[in-house]
Formats: sequence, structure tokens, C-alpha cells
Amino acid sequence: MSTIVGFTADLTLVTSNSVKFNDTWSNYTDIALDKFYNKKVNLIVDGEYKTSNFTPYKYEITKEIYLNNPGINKSIKCYLTFEFDKDLNITESEGSVNLITVNYGVHLQLAKFAITDKLKTKYGITHKLLDKGLKYTMVILANRVHYDSQTKTRLVSIDNLEDPDWYQFHDEIDKIFDDDFEVVREHVDALNELAKSYESLSKRDFIKSMITINSESGNRDKSYQPVKLLDASSEDRSRCELFLAEGASAAGTIVKTRDPSIHAIMPMRGVALNSVYMDFEQLSENVEIMDIISAIGTGVDDLYDLNALRYDKIIIATDADSDGYHIAALLLGLFAAHMRFLVEDERIYILESPFYKQDGKYYYQSDLSGLDKSKPFERFKGLGSLKANSAEGIREINEIFINKDTRRLIKVIPEDFEKAIAAVGNSHTRKILMESRNLV
Repeated sequence: MSTIVGFTADLTLVTSNSVKFNDTWSNYTDIALDKFYNKKVNLIVDGEYKTSNFTPYKYEITKEIYLNNPGINKSIKCYLTFEFDKDLNITESEGSVNLITVNYGVHLQLAKFAITDKLKTKYGITHKLLDKGLKYTMVILANRVHYDSQTKTRLVSIDNLEDPDWYQFHDEIDKIFDDDFEVVREHVDALNELAKSYESLSKRDFIKSMITINSESGNRDKSYQPVKLLDASSEDRSRCELFLAEGASAAGTIVKTRDPSIHAIMPMRGVALNSVYMDFEQLSENVEIMDIISAIGTGVDDLYDLNALRYDKIIIATDADSDGYHIAALLLGLFAAHMRFLVEDERIYILESPFYKQDGKYYYQSDLSGLDKSKPFERFKGLGSLKANSAEGIREINEIFINKDTRRLIKVIPEDFEKAIAAVGNSHTRKILMESRNLV
């Protein structure tokens, strides 16, 4: 027995009844049906069978958590798959809530805490590198959850879930660590060795050494580059540009069409911390921020040398949505508060992302002239949606990112610095400002 579901769009509400199939949604649907209900589904799109391309990590946990104080949620179905990167180079996470892709929020925080807390307590780890090299995917089903906005990009809370409930999940991780003791022990040893190497060289000495070597080598030395940086190869660093790209997908988009001799790319994983009011020690404890500092090469705060600058331009490349604006604002906060010399030397730029697309042409929020709102147009889905698998796709990526005649770069200038820092440093002020500019 089978069920066939058909539907069509209401063209009084939308401009088109065509839709782009989402492989990720299909993957999460397959996971939920298989892991939670032991069922399979055959998905057919335009007459073609769609098969899941999801590959789980080494360890898998499927658990229905029954809540101590049930309400609308009596239980929560959870699926977690994870593993440790042997070289500690890759740290990544993704997730789903009720079959929706949700890559930020409490479901991922709870999964991460369950794994890292067990590492901490079981192996006596005292340093802060517990999540280094951790790769995991978390899928949950629950009757009622709450998001931070209508876009549902971040899960804020799960009704009726309390801390003691979640420890049922910790027990499952404990079993995995016992069953694969040698592998986990090897990972713990690698974490401890990395922590020791960090401690052996103070962060201030690290910065001093980086600046000296960059200056003496003509900014060509690679010993201080972060692992995730795809650097430019040219020895003439005055020609080079660094893209700080929102997420791996946007970074991957640029990689496929860049000139590797002059274009460097570093993906930003998630939202950076607000660093405006951090001191040097707090900055140095954040891996993401230290990666940015290391890639640029000049140093930070009062410990800097512009002669050690490794790029002519540092370009912030984020989507034209609330998450993208948030990430860009926090990066600008880092540069304004701790690397002001880069702004004063006119080295920081923002890549303006397209806002709409109509008849093959992109329109930007700063200039919507020419957009005919009486005709169908679509909201640009993000930099990561651009695909270099056709001549048209390559042309679009070059137009937005690479071609100096067509891309839109906004130079960051040091006017009203203190007001800008205050706005970035205060979430309420930042929200009011974004709302006044119709950014959220």
C-alpha cells in the first residue's frame, strides 16, 4: 500500500508554481522516517527518483527522550551522528528541526555539550579545545519548538525540555566512548597535545613572531596561516585579496572561479563572537578570531605592523539577509575596535550581495532602479546558491565576486567610528539600526 501526495501552488499568492528541489530536505526526511519510524519513502521529482546522498559519521545515536514534565511535548525524537577529525582540522555541525534545515540553535548546542561534557568528565580535560575536530549532525522532531524569527534559521527553545531530560542522551555517548575506547583516547591525546602547543607560545609572542616573519619574508611565509585558509599564491601580495565568506558553501562558490594566484578565501563558520569589548586575552582564546588575525598577518590592538599586511583588500562576503548582516556587523566590530589601522588604511571592504533577480539580471538593495515589480522576480537565495556547473553560473559568480567592473565593493571608512562601535557592541541599538534600514 502506498500514498501519493500531489499539490500545486496558489498563483494568487506566488508569482510562479516552479520550485527548486532541496536535496537537504530529502535527506532529513529519509533520516526521520528511517531512524524514528523504520520506514522508507520513494521520492519522485519530475518523474525521477531522488535518493538520499546523506552519509552518516562514524557514530550514530537514535533516541526518544521522554520528558519528566511533559506538556505539549511528551517526548523528543533525536538522531545524532558524529565523529572526530583525526587531524583536528575540521570542526563543523549541521542540523534539522521537524525536517527543516536549522543550522543554529539549542539542538546543536545540546548535542555539542553532550559530547564535549563527556570528554571533559570522562578524560579529565581541563583546556578549552573540547570541540576541536568535532563533526556532527543533529536531527530532532518535537511537537512545539520556538525559533528566533519567521525565517526559522535558529532554534531558541524546545517546550518542556529540562536539563535532567537531556542527560539520557549523555548515557548513550558514554556507551560509545566505552565501546571505542582506543579511538576516543587517541583523539583526547591529540587534543591535549594541541593545547600544550598553544600554551608553550603565549598569544602575544605568537603575534610578535607572526608580524616579524611576515615583514621579513615579504608577507609570503605560510607558517602562521590557519588551516581553513585557501591562500593566494602570488608573491606580489599587493595584488592579493582575502574574502571572508559566510559559510563553506559561499566559500566553495568563490573557489570554483577564483584566480588562485591573487584570491584567498576563508570560510566563516557560523556567527562570529561580538569582540568589541573584548581584551587581548579574550580575543586570543577565540579560534575564529585568531584565524582572521593570523590570515591578515598585521597583528591586533597596539601590537601591529602594516608592513606585515598580506592582502591589499580584505572583503567581507555575506548574504543580504539578517544572518549575513549580523555576521558582517560583528566582523566590522572586530576591525573597528581592534584593527582600526586597517580601516584607516582603507583595506576593509564589504561585498554587496544581490537582493533580487529578474530576467537574468541582479538587483541590489542600494539600487533597485530598473526592477519591474509588475513582473515576476525572485529573492536572491544567497551566495552559496550560485553554482559553477554551467557557463551561465560561472558568468554570474564572476560578475558578483571577481570582475572589478561589475562587482559591488563598499569601502569601509573611519567616519563615526565611535557610533558604529556602540551600535555593534549593543544588541538593542544594532536591532533598531537594522530595522530603520529595513534589513530585518
